[in-house]
Amino acid sequence: MLVIRRAIMPKQLIGEEIAKARNILAIQPLPPEHHENLQAQLCDLELHLQSHEQVDYERFTNLLRAVEAEIEVDHPVIAGVVSSIIRTLASMGV
Repeated sequence: MLVIRRAIMPKQLIGEEIAKARNILAIQPLPPEHHENLQAQLCDLELHLQSHEQVDYERFTNLLRAVEAEIEVDHPVIAGVVSSIIRTLASMGV
């Protein structure tokens, strides 16, 4: 039972961080090109987390790092949430 909880917990944390990112985006929108890119990455990650398929966490980590680099100077709050998602992915063994 403990093993199952460990597997679920990080996915739940990522889901919470995705929700947090969306809430912040609603309050502090990004320029359209960054907004669309981040939303696409979050949606893709969320869909993979909900599926029972093998998830390529390394790919998501790399894509999110690119988004983070693009927005970190002008939008540090949202970049911080993206960074938190990356850290959670890393804790899953990425």
